[in-house]
Amino acid sequence: ASTGRGQGGDTHIYTAYHGYWPRDLSKPERRFGTQDEFKTLVDEAHKAGIKILVDYAMNHVHKDSPVWTAHMGDGWFNPLDLGGGSQCICGTGACPWEGSKAQVCWFTDYLPDFNFGNSAARDFSVSNALSWIKDNNVDGFRLDAVKHIDISWLTQLRDRLTKEIEPVSKQHVYLVGETFTGDTNLIKSFIDPCLKLDGQFDFPLRVRVVQNLLQRQGKMQDLRGFMDSNENFYGSGLMSTFMGNHDVPRSIHFAQNTPLWGDPWADGKDRNFGAGRPGVVGETEAYERVSMALALLMTSRGIPLIYYGDEIGLPGAGDPDNRRFMDWNTGGYSGGQKLLLDRTKKLGLIRKAHAALRRGRRSQRGGNLATVEGLATAGGDGPQGTAGRREAEQFAHLRCPAARQEGLREARLRRQVGKLCGGGPLVLHDHRHRIAALGDVDGRGHQVGKGQLAEARRQRHPGRHRARHGDAVPAALGRRAR
Repeated sequence: ASTGRGQGGDTHIYTAYHGYWPRDLSKPERRFGTQDEFKTLVDEAHKAGIKILVDYAMNHVHKDSPVWTAHMGDGWFNPLDLGGGSQCICGTGACPWEGSKAQVCWFTDYLPDFNFGNSAARDFSVSNALSWIKDNNVDGFRLDAVKHIDISWLTQLRDRLTKEIEPVSKQHVYLVGETFTGDTNLIKSFIDPCLKLDGQFDFPLRVRVVQNLLQRQGKMQDLRGFMDSNENFYGSGLMSTFMGNHDVPRSIHFAQNTPLWGDPWADGKDRNFGAGRPGVVGETEAYERVSMALALLMTSRGIPLIYYGDEIGLPGAGDPDNRRFMDWNTGGYSGGQKLLLDRTKKLGLIRKAHAALRRGRRSQRGGNLATVEGLATAGGDGPQGTAGRREAEQFAHLRCPAARQEGLREARLRRQVGKLCGGGPLVLHDHRHRIAALGDVDGRGHQVGKGQLAEARRQRHPGRHRARHGDAVPAALGRRAR
């Protein structure tokens, strides 16, 4: 197996456990299975209505790769040596992670960096990417380290997908990029569903969610202001919202009563080994905060990413400690873990049932230091939503009540909420706050604007209501408990 030294001060030697040090670009990792088994996986997923994206690392290969051996001296790769004993390693003084050197620096000295300004290297790499779709019928890519490649690679990939793949598959190939930065303009620069990416992972939103909801920093008005500015910032882009991933510490530790890290951008590697390595979190409040953050993401537009294990508050510091084996021993889960898993499942059902939560329009109805309240619609009436907390403590419990939603008392709404939530409440509260998530009136949306719900809204907003077809889903309404 290919090996390499850790980064960020980590001197341990690792194998390519994560798959980001490509050696043979033509076949799956042996430990994952054969090519035929992968095809079977994709086919079975499609039968179940599941789309499959391949995480494609195009920026580099491992030095053990035959591609590097064959082309190390013909311009296919950017030079490592700068002369005078200096090397172009990303994150060093000579080649910072950001700026003009970002596209030519090597992540480390054993990962040769492709030069996609070279047309032969670019053609080879794009053709390899397309082969994974042609040979396996996958539905798209998660593209790694987008800001570190020449943009011509991305535009050529999209052009060939449009000409060679989509006329045959009769569906658009979804491309989501990973650009690890808080620079919204840089993230946006790669988004154009016709020419480049469909969307990117929303790192700036993730930082706000961690700060305002998990760490309880700042004010809820900060979150509201950011979400207002972020709503349409990426145009037609379909962003992927998330709270945790493989580059940051596990979300549960940001949500502890005393967070293990105060900086949402912390890499967590200071606790990867030894006595500081975090264990399962005991305090229930941390799981409640994570479920509150998930409620916000799962009732917002975009494609939510739930990093495996976050649904049970899996512990872990930085990479590689944040990639621990999944804990499948459900009988051994703590009360907090069971609570979080239950709410995650129910949030998934609510989101699946209502288009407004996936692609609706969101508008703010109010808010203060403790609350943010909004309204989302998809072609008509839509879900209400509120998230809130006090300066010293955030919301904690989530539930699906059957009534009391500001005069919206449709009996059919109450019946569907009961069914959606398994006949019981979806509870999330502490002694100060409450947030509620409600289900829909008609899963197909055919009666929206014709019943008591529409009439109630006309009474509340005379002259402003227009009856249209679409979902009508009071999704989240929170207030301070009196």
